[in-house]
Amino acid sequence: MINNNLNFKYLLEKYADCPALIWPDGKLTYLQYFKQINQISEALKKYGIQSGSRVAILYDIHHHFPILFFAVLSTGGIVIPISPKIPEKKIHSLIEKSGCDLVITFDRSFSPAPENKIDVLYGESLFDPKSIFDESDVIPSLPLSQEATVIFTSGTQGNPKGVLHTIGNHYYSALGSNKNIPLNTYDCWMVALPFFHVAGIAILFRTLIAGAACLIPDKNKQFQDQLNEYNVTHISLVSTQLHHWLADDNTSESAASLKAILLGGSQIPPTLIKQALQQKLPVHASYGSTEMSSQITTTSGDDLVINPHSSGKLLSYQELKINENGEILVKGKTLCTGYISGNEVDNCGDTKGWFHTGDLGCFDDNQNLIIKGRLDNMFISGGENIYPEEIEKQLQFHNQIIDVCVVEVPDKEYGARPVAFIKMEATNKIDESQIKKYLEDKIAGFKIPLRFLTWPENLKRLKPDRNYFRKLANAATINDSLLSIS
Repeated sequence: MINNNLNFKYLLEKYADCPALIWPDGKLTYLQYFKQINQISEALKKYGIQSGSRVAILYDIHHHFPILFFAVLSTGGIVIPISPKIPEKKIHSLIEKSGCDLVITFDRSFSPAPENKIDVLYGESLFDPKSIFDESDVIPSLPLSQEATVIFTSGTQGNPKGVLHTIGNHYYSALGSNKNIPLNTYDCWMVALPFFHVAGIAILFRTLIAGAACLIPDKNKQFQDQLNEYNVTHISLVSTQLHHWLADDNTSESAASLKAILLGGSQIPPTLIKQALQQKLPVHASYGSTEMSSQITTTSGDDLVINPHSSGKLLSYQELKINENGEILVKGKTLCTGYISGNEVDNCGDTKGWFHTGDLGCFDDNQNLIIKGRLDNMFISGGENIYPEEIEKQLQFHNQIIDVCVVEVPDKEYGARPVAFIKMEATNKIDESQIKKYLEDKIAGFKIPLRFLTWPENLKRLKPDRNYFRKLANAATINDSLLSIS
């Protein structure tokens, strides 16, 4: 923050008595927060963590994570957040791919794969009240150029990539966000998205530089039931979370303390935006990526009232242009260092520094970005280009459809045909003929899906994995008895 550093001493002097971290059983002021960060940092150094060390943290949303996160950064180490809920085989794969030196977890049953010769540290040994750790009088000042995190992409187009960020990437992302959506001392941002996603990490930096509180909610309660209890002012959500919240009878009452709801993860259905605005919820739609450290564009003011398809204007410290193919290109202070594979780092930008997102977009009359789809999702059917997102957008306007994913399946006559997976209201069922009739006057006939299949149960992702849906669609078309809506 001063001389190209994230200066903890400056923050401590400014926010010492302000709430920094809140959870159901406790609260830390910034003075207490930095003291714990310092203690854990000194303990980690004894375990050999130093500048450049890569530390995987296998935690769900937990109040220990923010302390661990900044403690690792204070040693000069790099944090690699990994979901503890994914299959163990995949955890081992991500650990190997990221070249970890240490794994921190609360799961005593976890052990690394034999080929991954790394140490495992169990978190309770660090946070045991009986443990006594040395304290350093030196309050760290972290260079913005310091490598900070490896965050894996959602892998919607294949295997997840490990994205290497600096402290500066996260800092400027937070600075741009706070400029667009004001966050002040004594405000409170609830963490409803996981820390292994860039949106979760972004909250840690936004609250830190603003002197606001980061709230870790009770995982046994619905997030909306805790908003007023903790006077939550800000929250980040994906569309599924917002949809379930809007189904409550007391949505407006539970949102009484809120100043901003940041929506992301994937394109938000315009009908959901309109419903939220009718409830007078302070929603902001955004477009972002892991590579750009979270938000790239975000709405403000009446952007969504004027155009519910809007993803907002470009945030500070970033650049954006749309090339001749309609693809969105971005660069700026938030663009990551590159993709990691072991100790190697591959640059993700072109020769002029632009990152090619693979997303298609355009600007509306007010210079707000409109997302149209992805280049690599396009397929050809009977000589015609089909963009799945166009079909998805029309289905999302149906008031009984919660979520939708359109993919292609091979077809002898046309080369490929679209198939749609739909997630519907629990009490509603629609047959294929009704859905097709609904689409008849909205899209061209060749774009109407060949089949409509049920959304897979227990699928919990911020973004749909199209390769996974393609496999399901191929299986369903081979065996017509599978997944069909009756």
